[in-house]
Amino acid sequence: MIAVLDDALAGLPAIDLATLDSTAQLLTRRDRKYLLAPTQLAEILSSLPSDAAALEIDGHRSFRYDSIYFDTADFVSYRMAATARPRRFKVRVRRYVDTDRSMLELKARNRRGDTVKSRLPLGPDTDPHRLDVDERAWLAGFPEAAPHAESLRPVITTSYSRSTVVFAGLGTRATIDTGLRFVDPAGHCGDTGELVIVESKSSGAASMLDRVLWDHGIRPARMSKFAFGIATLNPALASNRWRRALRHPACRRAASDPSAHDEL
Repeated sequence: MIAVLDDALAGLPAIDLATLDSTAQLLTRRDRKYLLAPTQLAEILSSLPSDAAALEIDGHRSFRYDSIYFDTADFVSYRMAATARPRRFKVRVRRYVDTDRSMLELKARNRRGDTVKSRLPLGPDTDPHRLDVDERAWLAGFPEAAPHAESLRPVITTSYSRSTVVFAGLGTRATIDTGLRFVDPAGHCGDTGELVIVESKSSGAASMLDRVLWDHGIRPARMSKFAFGIATLNPALASNRWRRALRHPACRRAASDPSAHDEL
């Protein structure tokens, strides 16, 4: 975690996971993502409203996430996102490293533009790189994923640190992701340098954090960790939709070093 984030979070009151889930879980929500340099993050965090609190688990306020994304051989999920299809989906196994829990997750975009996330808890002995019969059957129950459930395969793994800020009185929250790295099954990997990814999550209307960001001249940007990694490691694929993220000055778009595979 970068120092400015560590210092800012230390000054906020704590909120536990159970309280977050009861006040701002937001499995159906409107997401807005913002790309920041560390210096901009310091300004934003100093402007947070007084009811902000930081998620804390076992004394920690930053947590490691690993996500294995699945797609077809011709990258149908990626191409749906790249062409802004109104009904699109992403499939991943997300591992919450610090608590050693894993979930199979389907994220779909509905016609209103909301993100709808569905989860299937996975057991401790589950192979996260392989979808078994029951897991594929679960995915087949969703119309977006059903035509592709049998052909999904792991295409990229992302790893990053996440902190969560909750505005409990408003039922909204925000995540702050740093240190994004990614690797494909062949061992080609990359990272985003000092880029900070802030995501506001609300039931629809702009949140207090959105307004703070807008007041600082920072506007929403298209950003998908899955798509960013795929576009970086597969330059032949269309990536215009994420051009702003790929060219952000805080982003060191290093890629294609198979020797770093084991570090992730």
